[in-house]
Amino acid sequence: MPEIPAGHLESQVLNYKHHRIGFNTENAPDEIVRKGRELYYGLTEWLDDEVGKVLDVLSSSDFVENTVVIYTTDHGENMGEHGLWWKNSMYEHAARVPLIVSWPARWKGAQRRAGACSLVDVVSTIAELGGAKTPSDWDGDSMLGWLNEPKSQWKDFALSEYYGHNVASGFTMVRMGDYKYVYHAPADENHPAQRELYNLRADPGEFHNLAGERGQDGRLKAMHAALVAELGEDPDAIERRCRADYARGYDRPAPIKPQDRKRG
Repeated sequence: MPEIPAGHLESQVLNYKHHRIGFNTENAPDEIVRKGRELYYGLTEWLDDEVGKVLDVLSSSDFVENTVVIYTTDHGENMGEHGLWWKNSMYEHAARVPLIVSWPARWKGAQRRAGACSLVDVVSTIAELGGAKTPSDWDGDSMLGWLNEPKSQWKDFALSEYYGHNVASGFTMVRMGDYKYVYHAPADENHPAQRELYNLRADPGEFHNLAGERGQDGRLKAMHAALVAELGEDPDAIERRCRADYARGYDRPAPIKPQDRKRG
């Protein structure tokens, strides 16, 4: 079962409380939690077998020496941790994803890189491997030099945003080294911005929010400034624009009624 310390759910930011209400996952029965986790791990094992089939075919082909295999995904799964399910959060269970890169002809196995990176860096790495020139407005940095030499300098930085459904306001996360900072935009005039700050080395479960503690003001300001710099604008401005977009709706033509369709 997930580890949820007493009082943790009550101490969470407003967005995660809305998450449970919006997805109707409050007070999930233990048997449902266990079944959901069992199914997730079962699907993971099935996928592992299917990937193995692909790699077996590749290993016996003429392309094995000149093929780079990269395994990753777009988000994780909360699986009931922190009382949450699916993604829609910045906890490690949802925001952290696997990244496995294999090319035995160039890199020996059993290596690990511990710094933070993101999928925009992965796609820039793929582009450099393929000899492609990336557009000037891409945010990602190629990790090829870091893959070649583990002691080479790397930015150790990642950013993620969420402006989706079943939350009170949009939020943005920045990861720098061992620290993770999450900024939740104001929901309305009665609910100001909320912040989370975690030392992932000391608190891998993310149960101890440091944002309200003395001595963290400097770190909070520095990480918020890095967040704004990477976004290119204030996250509150992005929140206001997203709300305006939602209110306006999608600019799509009205669907054609069946009786209006031409026959023949």
